[in-house]
Amino acid sequence: MRRKIHSLIVRSEFKLQQNDFLIAKNESEHKSLSSKIAHIHQEMNAVQSLSQSLYPQGVLNKEKLLAIQRRQGALKRKLADMRMQVSQILLDKERCEKDKEMLCEKKKIFLKKIDKYDFLRVRERRERQLREVRMEESEIEERVSWQR
Repeated sequence: MRRKIHSLIVRSEFKLQQNDFLIAKNESEHKSLSSKIAHIHQEMNAVQSLSQSLYPQGVLNKEKLLAIQRRQGALKRKLADMRMQVSQILLDKERCEKDKEMLCEKKKIFLKKIDKYDFLRVRERRERQLREVRMEESEIEERVSWQR
């Protein structure tokens, strides 16, 4: 019985370590996604300021005006692509948060199992000690009864 309990504790501790590794990996991924979002937002601000600086000033001919409009159109498409990237990364970040919640729940389960198995091990040890004490007492009583 002790061996079974010990193997259950070892297995649960191993799974807990694996789970902790997955939580750390998840946190790393979460930080990476957050930094990607921040980086894209910085790029979006730069593109927006560039787009605003392209507004025509003064007298322009038709070719310059069309060139500015093409650049602004390209920048608007780039901004739209960046918004799509941000929304995709936000979805990934949300998935990552849900995964972390799931991993934390698993961690709680593994910790409860380890506590339960430790309790069982202590209880089994106490019961074994009590059996040994009872056996010893009965042997002592038997010896005393033989000596009379």
